Amino acid sequence: MLPLFTLYSQTKGTVLKYEVYYNFATPLSREIDVYATNDYYYYIEKINTTKKVAKDKTIDNEEKLPKTIPNSSENPSKVLFFDVKWNDLLIYNNKLTNKLYTTVQNIDLGRNITVEEIPIINWQIVRETKIVKDLNCTKAIANFRGIDWEIWFTNEIPLPYGPWKLQGAPGLIVEANTADKKVHFLLNTVQYNKILPEIRLPNLKEIDLKEYVGLLDENGNYEYYEDRNTKVSKKSNTRSVIEPIYEWGKIK
Repeated sequence: MLPLFTLYSQTKGTVLKYEVYYNFATPLSREIDVYATNDYYYYIEKINTTKKVAKDKTIDNEEKLPKTIPNSSENPSKVLFFDVKWNDLLIYNNKLTNKLYTTVQNIDLGRNITVEEIPIINWQIVRETKIVKDLNCTKAIANFRGIDWEIWFTNEIPLPYGPWKLQGAPGLIVEANTADKKVHFLLNTVQYNKILPEIRLPNLKEIDLKEYVGLLDENGNYEYYEDRNTKVSKKSNTRSVIEPIYEWGKIK
């Protein structure tokens, strides 16, 4: 395992834990760890926490959010490590360089890490509030890469981050879902002033996101013979179901 981006052992920040629910053909949930400072965050969706859930599962967002501080016995000189598993989804957002890195995998292209500029999401704040996990939250909506999103963010935690690639709201995104309710994220815990681990993952090839999506689109083209004399060209969508359209256009 190799470090992706080295963190010093003294780096402290906020540790967030989310859960995501995917309501597709086989509904499932996964646990997510987020390590955040004012300058960057790591998002790790852990594949080994995958659980099958009931279709159209309702999510309890009224339970109070446990907020903790580090134990006094925490050793500030100890270097902590988090080894990202091969199939885990890791997203690294670096505000200082304005870069966003995402691990991706495809049968034909293998395992890679894409790099892009941090996308700008034009959140439209709605005059609607509610309590989520005992936090005062405000609603915002936006269309991001072809998908309509609804989020609830809080000014009580002044970090402009959230789950997956959702970021740029005036406060931490506590809850987020697609308009069709196929994807639903919910914050479960917050830990402040924690020593953050060094993130390590297998050595991956870095590739520009636009180039990678272009390769996906090319692999989606295929031909077959309907009969001995009729050749048919087809195109399948190999893009992510929650990122079907990019700033540079639809599938050609």
